Amino acid sequence: MAAVQTAYANGSSTEYLKKALKVDVMCTPTGVKHLHRAAEQAGDIAVYFEPNGHGTVLFSSKFRSAIQQARTCCHIVVLFHLEL
Repeated sequence: MAAVQTAYANGSSTEYLKKALKVDVMCTPTGVKHLHRAAEQAGDIAVYFEPNGHGTVLFSSKFRSAIQQARTCCHIVVLFHLEL
């Protein structure tokens, strides 16, 4: 999982994502086109947001396929942890 932010993101949120949640954080130039492009490359689950509150969660095709194959919530966790 990764988070993508612009340089205008709050430094405290970046620190929280990295230290408390252990999430990889990427920084891009301002603009949704830059955020979206980086998020597509970031991994199986990527979240991007700007300080104005706009944002999106992206799921890779590999992740979506695993979800479709899962039979239960527990199975989703196992598939995600072991296969992705």
